Amino acid sequence: IEGVKGMTVPVLVLIMAWSLGAAVVDCGADPFFSSVLTSENLDPRALPVLTFLIAALISFATGSSWGTMSIVFPLAAKGSFVAGGSEIFVLTVSAILSGAVFGDHATAISDTTILSAKPAKCALSAHVVTQLPFALVV
Repeated sequence: IEGVKGMTVPVLVLIMAWSLGAAVVDCGADPFFSSVLTSENLDPRALPVLTFLIAALISFATGSSWGTMSIVFPLAAKGSFVAGGSEIFVLTVSAILSGAVFGDHATAISDTTILSAKPAKCALSAHVVTQLPFALVV
């Protein structure tokens, strides 16, 4: 029973993240962003950089790398393949993953940041200050 208690919050976070991602897709953002990404005015080589920045900002603001991935994957992955082929697609998927993890490590509202500071008996603000330079370099 203790194991189930420990997994309740992470499972609820994942369910909410998937729900948010589904809501974004259901409201029609998927075709909209795909059409923007495949527009002739946007150089496909810029997609990975733009996707990284968007994923990092969303993850930093929400504190959830999983939530960010569930939002950004349906929006950017399809359009990147259509616009730039398999090479741009692989770079864009990598940008989504790394941007989501970057924002998750760099924010004080992330569950992993909070749970990392607690057992180490480290102040949350001190942990965030030490994580940010690491996240920026790596």
